[in-house]
Amino acid sequence: MNARRLSPLVLVSALAIFPVPPLASAGGVFRAYPSVAAIASPTILIVDDDGQAQAMPLNCDATTPASSATISGAITAASGGDTILVCPGTYREELFIDKSVILRGVGSPIPIIEAPDSLTSRTLEPGRTIHAIVFVTGTVSVTIERFLIDGRGVGTANPRLTGITYFQASGTIRNC
Repeated sequence: MNARRLSPLVLVSALAIFPVPPLASAGGVFRAYPSVAAIASPTILIVDDDGQAQAMPLNCDATTPASSATISGAITAASGGDTILVCPGTYREELFIDKSVILRGVGSPIPIIEAPDSLTSRTLEPGRTIHAIVFVTGTVSVTIERFLIDGRGVGTANPRLTGITYFQASGTIRNC
């Protein structure tokens, strides 16, 4: 399924102009023009388990196509700095996050991320293997907020089951 990127509720972009002083040379003075750098605006992606939601205003019961029906699909489609809003529902999937994003549950009841029947074994260091429902790695800022993480009892088949693991990464977990 192709994820559709939605514009943020408030689009903020900025232009920065950096003046460059004149350059002197033996043949005279060269004038340099200011350079202009555009700063990319983050995007908001909407996830709803029925595949339908609306961004502006946020409506998880809308009949327009959502960005994705799965959280992992939205993570794949996202760029660093994007926000992924997840509507209420149960999402039975394993998440692998390797870019700086905000993953936020919205609406009521709180969205649930359930462990799938089998999870990927991840070796953190020799002799230390885990099975994470949400695995964050190789990035500097991932915020995960407002989710119920449910292992569904698969921990008996997956020793060292974790809900959320940050490995060589950093970020924030709120209200999970």
